[in-house]
Amino acid sequence: MKVVTIGAAMRDICITCNTAPIIYQDDNGTLFPFTILPLDTKTEVSQITNAVGGGALNSALSFCKLGFKATALCKIGNDVDGAFIKQQLKKYGINFKHHAVSAQRCTGISAIVISGSGQCAPLVYRGANLTLTSSDISKQAIQNADQLYITSLSGKTSKLLPTICAYAHKYNTPVACNPGTSQLTSHITPLKNALNTISILITNSFEAGLLGDALKIKKMKRRKLKKLPDLLAAPIVSPNGSFWLKDYMITLLNRGPRIVVTTSDKDGVYIAEGSTLYYHPSLSVDVVSTIGAGDAFGSAFVAQLAKGKSIEYAIKAGIINSASVIGALDANSGQLTQKQLDTRIKKMKNKLESFSLR
Repeated sequence: MKVVTIGAAMRDICITCNTAPIIYQDDNGTLFPFTILPLDTKTEVSQITNAVGGGALNSALSFCKLGFKATALCKIGNDVDGAFIKQQLKKYGINFKHHAVSAQRCTGISAIVISGSGQCAPLVYRGANLTLTSSDISKQAIQNADQLYITSLSGKTSKLLPTICAYAHKYNTPVACNPGTSQLTSHITPLKNALNTISILITNSFEAGLLGDALKIKKMKRRKLKKLPDLLAAPIVSPNGSFWLKDYMITLLNRGPRIVVTTSDKDGVYIAEGSTLYYHPSLSVDVVSTIGAGDAFGSAFVAQLAKGKSIEYAIKAGIINSASVIGALDANSGQLTQKQLDTRIKKMKNKLESFSLR
């Protein structure tokens, strides 16, 4: 099967810093973690690793390991970091012949500070990624694909989303989309306009809060119930208020997507399809780095559905692949093959729950 991924191409510099303290700051009832690095003082690090990164490349590598012929459509600079990316993708067999090169901007780079707890603070230079245009996107590659997987489109490149989705829709290429933060805030209109051509929409709980705000989902008065997963027992807290996960899922299903996914860190993952809301808790794992966990879940989940597997099987595959990546330093070395996923799914206990959306 053929898959095309679209989005960012980055060189990730993963910096393990066990000495940087973490503090938590309250923001509207939600605690957000921050790491502290002292100014004018050298901070010792224990390890530095170079790897390819960015949503388009992370997902392409994952699909490739799962048996797909993967093509990555993205933009890099004409520099040593771009050469590094091409070398790595060639090694893994990713089709990169349709990539674009910027003559003005350098290749995107992320310097990712990884704390002792595995939480990450990425410092991001997007570079050439911000210069992606419609002429850089191979329509032929999309037309010939069995699956299109669109990751974050930053800044003005977010305007490309409706055009890309419409073209895929014209040729019956199913679209899965995992938008970035800017697409859910200052550049929300293109995403809203593309919803009716997206088959699978994937966000984390923070991003769901932003999207719920943009769609003006209102909080409904409901009694807080016990013994339910976190996002069913309490509302999602958003910048402009709060709302219930069920209302969010129903609203999006009515706007076009066939499946809506919300991941929630240590809590687990929630998937809505039809009138059913599925929930699977996160797996227990020694956290090395959280970078790439979302890409690992989304790619494995979508890959199984593209292969005709059940949604229950796809959820388990996504959960396992994500947990494996969390146990590795960079975004890709922990990604699993289809055989490895199948083996682990057979051995795992069934913790999948389902709830009615009605």
